[in-house]
Amino acid sequence: VDMYYPKFTQPGGSLVLGLSRADQGIDPSLLREELRPADFAAPFVNFASNQSYYGEVYLKAIRKKVPANVKNGLYILSVTPGSFTAPKKAGDRELVKMDEHTIMGKTGNFTTQPNYDYIMNCYGQALYNSLHTLTAWENLTTHEDGWNEVRMQSGEQEITKKDIAFWKAQNLSFYNRKIRTEAVRDHRKEYLEKTIEYLKGHGTVLLVRLPADPDIIELENQTWNGFDGHMDRIAGLHGIPYLNYSKGFDGMETYDGSHLASESAREFTRMLAADIREIVTDQQLATKTP
Repeated sequence: VDMYYPKFTQPGGSLVLGLSRADQGIDPSLLREELRPADFAAPFVNFASNQSYYGEVYLKAIRKKVPANVKNGLYILSVTPGSFTAPKKAGDRELVKMDEHTIMGKTGNFTTQPNYDYIMNCYGQALYNSLHTLTAWENLTTHEDGWNEVRMQSGEQEITKKDIAFWKAQNLSFYNRKIRTEAVRDHRKEYLEKTIEYLKGHGTVLLVRLPADPDIIELENQTWNGFDGHMDRIAGLHGIPYLNYSKGFDGMETYDGSHLASESAREFTRMLAADIREIVTDQQLATKTP
């Protein structure tokens, strides 16, 4: 149907959450392979999107997505300063109303295949467009587990260095415009913590900051001075890890400064899985200590 449809067609035993950086940067199937034989609940689903800001609406969707009987899930909550912003002039109720107009708010069904609720409420084109791929971006592959993979080369379509520089400049310009009109909101910070506490009842929860171009990271840090320290405090308060990959990962390749290209997304997923294995092992050892 579209690039987000598979996220709404199955229950999520384990989830990747957050905005578009997580949507394109974490491969759930590879994550599950790398974590075996750890017994995390399946299926692993990437439930992140460019509209998935932390808040009341996203938490309601997550509650419907995770089966009530799951107790051994893995929940990766991707965070950036942008995960917590909203227009400066909007009150909390206006903020919620705004979120209700996203795909997470317009859909009531998150687990059914086919999902007619999503198609009727969220598919933004005439339905005949779903019968052909003439307008599809050849470099984008949407996977059944919800991962949106962007390849640097696909058939005759190549993302060039010139493309990367242009899209990065566009992203920096977009973020600079948002700084003038949006602000970090307490509502979103509050609901991140509510989301953490809810998911802790279903399994292992981690906060993760994905790598990006250093110029993008620097701008984000200017937007919210002390962001990583705040995430560390939230993680400590709730007894979960905060894995920060925003520094020292210049070798990771983005196609626009902000989002990881295919091979780097897989490389990052393997790195993340290795760190999760260590965390889970440490926790298991701690519970066995007399």
